[in-house]
Parts: sequence; C-alpha cells; structure tokens
Amino acid sequence: MAAEALADDTLATGALHLRRCRTCGEEFPSDYRVCPRDGTPLGVDASREDPMMGIVLAGTYRVVRNLGRGGMGRLYEAQHTRLDRHFAIKVLHEAQSRSRDAVRRFDREARVLSRIRSDHVLDVIDVLRTPDDRAAIVTARLEGEDLKARLDRVGKLPAAEAVPIARQICRGLAAAHSEGIIHRDLKPSNLFLETGADGRVVVKVLDFGVAKLNGEEELTRTGAVVGTPAYMAPEQARGSAKVDTRADIYAVGAVLYRMLTGRAPYSGDEPAALLASLLHEVPKRPRALEPSIPIGLEALVQRTMARNPSDRPGDALELERELALFDPGGESVAPSTWEPSMGGGEVSTLILPRGSVDRARALAKQAARARPFAVLLGAASALWAACVAGLFVTGLQTLGGAARTPVEVSAAWLLAAAAAIGALSALTRWLSRHWSSAPEVLRVNRVLSRAVFASTIVYGGWELAVRGLEALTAESAALHGWALLSRAALLALVAGLAGWSAQRRR
Repeated sequence: MAAEALADDTLATGALHLRRCRTCGEEFPSDYRVCPRDGTPLGVDASREDPMMGIVLAGTYRVVRNLGRGGMGRLYEAQHTRLDRHFAIKVLHEAQSRSRDAVRRFDREARVLSRIRSDHVLDVIDVLRTPDDRAAIVTARLEGEDLKARLDRVGKLPAAEAVPIARQICRGLAAAHSEGIIHRDLKPSNLFLETGADGRVVVKVLDFGVAKLNGEEELTRTGAVVGTPAYMAPEQARGSAKVDTRADIYAVGAVLYRMLTGRAPYSGDEPAALLASLLHEVPKRPRALEPSIPIGLEALVQRTMARNPSDRPGDALELERELALFDPGGESVAPSTWEPSMGGGEVSTLILPRGSVDRARALAKQAARARPFAVLLGAASALWAACVAGLFVTGLQTLGGAARTPVEVSAAWLLAAAAAIGALSALTRWLSRHWSSAPEVLRVNRVLSRAVFASTIVYGGWELAVRGLEALTAESAALHGWALLSRAALLALVAGLAGWSAQRRR
C-alpha cells in the first residue's frame, strides 16, 4: 500500500468519499450536506473538485493522485515530469494556511527533516509553493505500511522481529539527536516499515511536526503537554520545560512494549485518564502479557521506560547496543563507529562486542533475582522494625533499673510483633507499586539494603561501646535502660537516613 509518509496523523485512504467546503477548504464525510464550520453547502466529491489534481508544481512534479489527509495537510502522489520517478507531496490545508502558527510548524518540519541525514528518517527532497501560495513538502514516496497498521493486523511481534525494528528506530533517533532535534511524538503510526530492494524491512521515522530544537524558541507554551499520552515520557506529561533526548528513549521503550505485548503501556479513551495513569502507575509487566519475552529483554524495556530520566539508557546508541544483546543474528554498532561530524546520521555495522552474550545473561540473572531478593530484604526490614520497637519499649521499662514483670515482657513482644507486621504491610504496599518492573524493584532493593546495612553497622558499633561502658560502671542496671533507648533511636535514625539518601540518589 502507498505510504502516507508525512501525515501527522494516520491518513484516511478514503479521501475519494469526502466532501469539500468551498469556503474553508476542509473536507468532511460524505453524509455531511453543509459545512459545520460556516454553513456552506458541501460539494458532492472532494476528489472531483480538488484543484491540485493534474497541476505541475515547480515545473517538475505533476500531481496524479490523492493519497489521503491528516490534521495539518493533504498528501498527494506526484510524478516527476522528466524522470520516471514518483514522489509524495504534503500540502498544507487551506484552513491551516491562514494560521501563522500552523505555517510556522509546517515550514519548521521541513527544516527539521532536511537537517537529519539517516537511512531511518524520511528525507526531504524539496520545499515549494502551490499556485494558491500554500506550503508543500516533497519527499520520497514510500512503499509499505506504518507500524501501527502492521500491529493492528498481526497483534504483536516476536522478539526476533521487534528488536531489529527498535534498533533501527534508535539509529534514526541518534541521527536526529546529533542535530539537537528531539522528536517528542514517537509512536507506531509515526514509524514506517518500508521493504527494501533486498527484501529487508527498513524503518523510517516520520512526523517531526512537534519536534523540539536546541537553541530554537519553543512553539508551545511552557507547561503545555506535547505528544501522545500512551507513549510519552512522564516528564512530558507533566509539561516539564526540561524534556530532553531521554524522552525519546522512553518512547522507544513504549513502542517496543507495544510490539512485544500487543498492548500499549497505557490505554483508555480519555486523555486525562491516560495522563493520570502515566504519572502514577507502572505498566503491567511485559512477561505477564507475553511469557515468551526473554526476561533480560523485559528488564531492558522497563529500564528504558523508567519514570526517572536518569535511570534510562543515556542515549539512543547506548540503547541500540543494549538491544543488540538480544539480536544475535543482527548487526551491532560499536561506540566509536558513529561520527555525526563526519557527514552522516548513519552507523557502521560491526560484529557484536566481546562479552555481549555474557552481558545478556547477566542482565537476565539480575532481573530474575530482583524479586526474590526484594522479599528477603522486606523480611529483614520488618525484623529490624521489630528490634527497634522491642528495644525502645524494653528501654522504657528498665529506665529505673527495676526488673521487668512478665506482663511487661509480653507487652514488649506484642509491640515488637505489631511493629514488624506494620512495617511488612507498608513495605508490601510500596513493593506492589513497583513489582511489575524489575528495574524499579532493583531500585527498591538498593534503598532497603542500604538501610539494613547501615543499621547493622551502627547497631554493632553501639553495642560494643555500651558493653564496654557497662563493664566500667557500677550502675549497669540503670544504664541498661538508657542504652536500649539510644540503640533504638540510632537504629531508627540511621535506617531513615539510609533510605532518604538512597531515594535522593534516584
């Protein structure tokens, strides 16, 4: 099927059944009789009234067919008047051409695309004007289908197909990022799968209409949400002004999640509900939806979709190299083989780096051990909570130096048990929010292990000091109560500080 290459939404292939308004130039379904905008009676068939059909643009491109339409423009197929070649031409809508912002965005998209040099980004061939002075962009006419159409047809892809597609997306993004361009709206409908002359699928990244350029004034208001909620990074959903290339990294992970599981990370009919889920929930574990996904690949997808940008792979090529670990039959990129300054956004192909298989196995083992280790740490943390509570209560009971009664001993045990149960309940709720993501569980493990380790060191040191002091003083009974209180206070303080420090490092 012909490519709707530059449409900013999925183009309607049923453009021949639309009616055009002569006043505003917009097209509407065939059952509309008047324009809902201005009340003008609609024509019977937009294609028969289309003034673009048959005209020659810039003395070179003859418009021969209407391929469809999107939110910003209409897409045509054009034949070169001197060469046996066909091109795609995106023409700004009549109504949009009267909007200064729309014209700026349209021209900006052409400028952005012209700066990127990559086999995985659509190449702009020309920029011109129609006879009625509307902007138009000429690109290669792609043959194939977009990724959304492929996934709608087949549901999901095996890892052997999804990983090579994701790697090509990374290469296209790496070329864009090297030019200071952040896509910000990566999704399956903006990824085109073209079949090359050798039969291999070549991925093309499309639609840079909302791209962010370093050093250029932002076209959207600060705080505005730009992108598609199902695939955008959490910082985009918050309208952050500090969105950088790691937002595109997140989007690659979200697209890979969709390819592997057959479902978008977040779904829903209401954008507000989607944004709320994105900001407060972790997507369901990929292997829970598709058990055949390698556990190491699942962990990489989840790390790529980390809520904190600093936890994601540093750049597109780093992610490409990580994905190469799960694509042993494909091509790999060495860190030193890609030089944007040497004329190209494309990467060289080399064999997998030494140790790649071991690295993939290590990732799989780390992901597999994350959850059992979290359970052990949760139990250890609950035990420490019981110790703190027991030491504190016992210290209060022995402050005067008197021996404890059986009732007091039972009360201390009961309070220690209650503290353990309460801590275990809180930790279970905390872990449940992150359980589906191995990288998130690993982060929780780091917090808990630091707290347990620091508390153990402090308690051991303080115990030695107190034992030594008790040996030197005659008032050991009275001192014992204060020692227990101080131990409990120190354990609680150090555990809290260790947890706070670990959270701060996130």
